[in-house]
Amino acid sequence: INKKNLIIRETRIDDAFDEFWSFVPRKTAKAAARKSYEKALKRVASGTILQAMKDYASHVRCNGTEPRFILHAASWLNGDRWQDELRPSITPQSELMNALGEIDSAIQFSAAVSQEDDR
Repeated sequence: INKKNLIIRETRIDDAFDEFWSFVPRKTAKAAARKSYEKALKRVASGTILQAMKDYASHVRCNGTEPRFILHAASWLNGDRWQDELRPSITPQSELMNALGEIDSAIQFSAAVSQEDDR
């Protein structure tokens, strides 16, 4: 590999890493993440890593994950976490809507029982 090709390759990796980093939910230890990113590229395509990090960041945000439980990017990469199957997110709002639906059902049931008792 000549010097020009090496520079082009490094520039592409820099650009891909910068895009990846823009989605990392816990921006800690960027240099370590960069090293882990380069190693990960030997095992999987950059597009796979990027999409999985987007999914992880969305999962973290939707679940309201406490910062102390959000993985550092290097740990995420070293653990091949792009292979993780993320459970569907349940937002607090959807939990509230489910609870309200259960309450509404209970009220309707109670009203129906009351009407039968009146007969």
